[in-house]
Amino acid sequence: LGLERGGLELASALRQTRREAVTTVSERVLLMDLSSGTYRTDSGSLQRDFPANSDITVEAAGSEQLEESLLGIRFFPTGASTGGSILVKQADRSLSVTVDWLTGRVAIHGPE
Repeated sequence: LGLERGGLELASALRQTRREAVTTVSERVLLMDLSSGTYRTDSGSLQRDFPANSDITVEAAGSEQLEESLLGIRFFPTGASTGGSILVKQADRSLSVTVDWLTGRVAIHGPE
């Protein structure tokens, strides 16, 4: 996957996780496993790889760091979230995908 497409897929996965939380009226988490280079929903509805040859940095709420390399962004039935950001770097380019904690809004910034 290229950087742009990888960012779009990651943002889409976050939005899907938020939709699932709202429609099922239950908390849902997008889990990011940095050691395997994958991310997945806790419901099992989606699993994908981060873009190949990428360095991934995740900033997430402390309560969502399940292991050293396993972090999550949780969405609530209201659409709000624990918030966070994912920085994806490939060579000299990068982009970030952010989640606003209050609204659960997902945004892509970059590539730069």
